[in-house]
Amino acid sequence: QCGYNRFNSSQPQYSALWRVIEAEVVPLSRKEGIGQIVWSPMAQGVLTGKYLPGKKPPSGSRATDKKSGAAMISRWMRDDVLSAVQKLKPIAESVDLTMSQLALAWVLQNDNVSSAIMGATKPSQIKDNVKAAGVKLPLDVMAKIDHAIGAVAENAAQHRGVGAATRSGTGGAGSQRSCGRVGSIADTRVGRAQRARTATSAAASYPGGARSDSGQRSAGTRSVG
Repeated sequence: QCGYNRFNSSQPQYSALWRVIEAEVVPLSRKEGIGQIVWSPMAQGVLTGKYLPGKKPPSGSRATDKKSGAAMISRWMRDDVLSAVQKLKPIAESVDLTMSQLALAWVLQNDNVSSAIMGATKPSQIKDNVKAAGVKLPLDVMAKIDHAIGAVAENAAQHRGVGAATRSGTGGAGSQRSCGRVGSIADTRVGRAQRARTATSAAASYPGGARSDSGQRSAGTRSVG
C-alpha cells in the first residue's frame, strides 16, 4: 500500500554469544510470519572451544588472519569470554555433543530460526556438525548454558540501534510509522514443520546451499578459518 516490497530473506548474526535479535527482531518476525536464516552460529569459531584463555590463537585460525576476520573475532578474544566458553565443554559432553554441535543446537532451539549457516574448512566438519540438526536440548541444559556464558553474551540492551537498523532496510523505519506495517524485514514465510532446521543438512543434498520452500538458494556452508 506504500510502494515498498517486503524483503524475502533475513540473515542476521545469531549465536549464544550474540543475542541481539532476541528482544525486538524475533518477536516482530514471529508476528509477521517471518523466519531467520542466521550466520555465525558458532561466533566466528569461538564457541568451538578452540581458543583458550591466556594462550595464543591456533596458527592459521580466523583470529590470526588479519585479512579475513581477525578484527571481527577480536570482540570475543577476551579471557573472560574464552573462560566462560570453556565451561560449555562439560555441558556438551553431558548430552553427547561436541562444543560445535552444542552451539548449533542452541541456535536451532529458537523456533523462529529457519536455518543456520555454518562455516567449515573441510568436509569432515560438515559431516560432524550436521548432527546438531534435530537435537532437542533439555530445559536444564539450556539453563546451564545461560549460566555459563550469559554474563558475557551480547544482547539488544547493549546494542540498542542494531534491531532498528535490521528492521529499517530499504523501506526504512519511516515505512512502519507511516503505513503501520513492516516493509523491510525478511519474509521467508516458511512453516515451522516445513522449514529446514539447518543449512548444513540441506547442503548435503544441495552442495551449493540449502533451498527455501520457493526453490531459491537461502543458505549453505562456507569456508572459514
